[in-house]
Amino acid sequence: MSVIEMTTLAPARRTHRVPPPVTATELELIVRMADVMFKGGLTPVSVKRSEGVAALILVGRDVGLSPTQSVANIMIVNGRSTIWGDAVPGLVIASGLLEERKEWYEGTEGEDDYTAVCMLKRVGEQPRETRFSFGDAKKANLWGKKGPWTEYPARQAMWRARSWCYRDTFPDVLCGLIFAEEAMDIPEPSGRVTVSQVQPDAVAAIEASAKEKVASIEKLTEYRDDKEHVLGPTESQRERLMELRGALFVEKGATTEEEQDAAWAEALAPYKVASAKQMTQAQIVELIETLGKRNDPFTHPPASPTPAT
Repeated sequence: MSVIEMTTLAPARRTHRVPPPVTATELELIVRMADVMFKGGLTPVSVKRSEGVAALILVGRDVGLSPTQSVANIMIVNGRSTIWGDAVPGLVIASGLLEERKEWYEGTEGEDDYTAVCMLKRVGEQPRETRFSFGDAKKANLWGKKGPWTEYPARQAMWRARSWCYRDTFPDVLCGLIFAEEAMDIPEPSGRVTVSQVQPDAVAAIEASAKEKVASIEKLTEYRDDKEHVLGPTESQRERLMELRGALFVEKGATTEEEQDAAWAEALAPYKVASAKQMTQAQIVELIETLGKRNDPFTHPPASPTPAT
């Protein structure tokens, strides 16, 4: 037995993070970001529309990938979301749930008993091993297929062993994603494998809904005539401030309540007030314009914004 990879990590205390629901503000940022990435040529050639980029970002978001990592590592194969195998170990290590991993080969190289073995140990659980041999590949009609199974059969066998082991040991981390390397070997009922990264109709509908919401908010932002005397934001202004406040927290990297309070206080400092309720209409108009210019589509989409006070 020759071990080709071994990692031993100290037991972690961190638990896997469940992503919050996508907000309208976050979706709008994702759509804008996807459009920039598509027009900038930062997407695979199989992506034909920016909506396809947004779909990849949304899938990657659920497993903790950044937008650029999502576009590079998520693929739609036969209508199912998949992830390239190279990205999986990083996700699992980052989750803090991996204690040990090993990969090795057993048997006689080139023979049916030549077997790829992957062992993973999750914190607090018994080790799990999965195996995939050249004989298994022949039974599955993978042996001799044009492409990687002909050129790199040992590595392909390891991809299969690794895929099963990671999926069985860390289902909560992968959220149902299978390895792209495995999915591409699974034909459609017609016998034809299709690789696509565009599911435009559903995403286009979501995009239209998000844009409609933002447009309606901007349309409803009517400022009062007595701007120097009336204090506090209108309802539509308050909604807009909530969105801009969320974007500000992302820009500042403010994740705790204390950090968010400090970031918002800094934004209000030029007006010498502690709350937007103490600002005149003229000041609120100026604040919305100032924060709006700082709303950068390249930043990570914000979490659900907290109401302005």
